Amino acid sequence: MNPLSILGLGALTGGLAAAGVVLVLRPSPVVESSSPDESVLALRAIEQRLGAMESAQAERDAAFASLEARVDMRLASAARQVVPVATAGPASADEPAAGLAPPAVAVDSEAAVDALMAQILAANFGDVETAELWKRAIDEGLIDELVARFEARAAADPDNPDAQVELGGAYIQKIQEVGNSPLAGVWATKADGAFDRALELDEDHWGARMSKAVSLSFWPPIFGKQAEAVNQFEVLIDKQKQMPLDPSHEQPYLLLGNLYWQRGDSAKALAIWEEGLGFFPGSKDLSGALANHHD
Repeated sequence: MNPLSILGLGALTGGLAAAGVVLVLRPSPVVESSSPDESVLALRAIEQRLGAMESAQAERDAAFASLEARVDMRLASAARQVVPVATAGPASADEPAAGLAPPAVAVDSEAAVDALMAQILAANFGDVETAELWKRAIDEGLIDELVARFEARAAADPDNPDAQVELGGAYIQKIQEVGNSPLAGVWATKADGAFDRALELDEDHWGARMSKAVSLSFWPPIFGKQAEAVNQFEVLIDKQKQMPLDPSHEQPYLLLGNLYWQRGDSAKALAIWEEGLGFFPGSKDLSGALANHHD
């Protein structure tokens, strides 16, 4: 899933009109000493300035598009391919999605699920590979069995916050299966509950709070989850300042700034990006966000 679409990262609009620049050309007073050649030169100078402004705007648009692509990758690594939550409200997770027939399960499904789970939990698998494994589980009709395995794993080790975070990630994958249906809200709520249980066990668990903040930011605005997402990112940044610096700690600064900007608080957005850049001076994402949002 492309998680950025629900964070509301709006691309910079191109052209002078979109940038709020309006050029008003008024008739010049007649000056006897002015020659036609001088008027032509003046018009050419104006055209050159307009061309330079349009080129600069195009460069900013391209830079911001590149930034959006990098943010998409950051979100994927932050919450195991969190997908957007549908606009429909919660229903019962026991109800089948309307119009969808139960997927066929392979005869050797138990062995297939065992293999998928082992691969998903393998430390050497990255986010892209993990996403492909979950897609395979959906395509082969194994998603419910796989989620049930994660539920059993978390139940067997109830004091392990990592197991709760992994369970929340499994619930997130169910959203991809049910799509834009009322069940999406159900699974998103279940995921949030798993992240909450992890934080009850360890309030400093970076992955649990990051996953919760990211997943909340994907809820449609009608549900009012963005304010809570902002709060979770703010708490996370405060807590990670007490931890050894890690490259992943750059992500909350970038994503929180995007949420601030989306909510219309440009001053806070610029301030949090600048603060993050102080910790990660080589960050192209943070420096790009600042460059593309400064007036």
